[in-house]
Amino acid sequence: AFERECRRILRPGGRICLIWNMRQMEDPLNREAFAIYTAYCPRFHGFNGGILPDDPRIVRFFAGRYETLSFDHPLCYQKPQFLSRSLSGSYSLQQGDPQFEPYYRALSELFDRHAAGGRLTLANRTVCYLGRLPEADGAQSPLERRSSHAG
Repeated sequence: AFERECRRILRPGGRICLIWNMRQMEDPLNREAFAIYTAYCPRFHGFNGGILPDDPRIVRFFAGRYETLSFDHPLCYQKPQFLSRSLSGSYSLQQGDPQFEPYYRALSELFDRHAAGGRLTLANRTVCYLGRLPEADGAQSPLERRSSHAG
């Protein structure tokens, strides 16, 4: 559906940029956050929406023809913003869940252990995949072929 919408709104030869923030897992803070989400959030399957660098889905989407641009982009939060951001994830527990209080406490303690001057900085890289969709000239793209067989 995303590819169809791109084809509908792009001008001929238009480019697409897919952008992800990718937590840097060599950072102890990100590893601790990962452990908290894994322990408490059954729907958590990793940061970045499960997208990996040069993910096969991205390779297929652009038929292997794209550029990768990346840059450091640390994510900085004060405690209320960190907790709010943590709770906004689709995988996050919410108030009323039996494990919410210990989960919230673990996040709060994580902030307290790692914050400096009232701010917490998460190591992160922003990764951009820039390319064009394969030409349609009557042939279906790999994503269109896959979805047409689903039916």
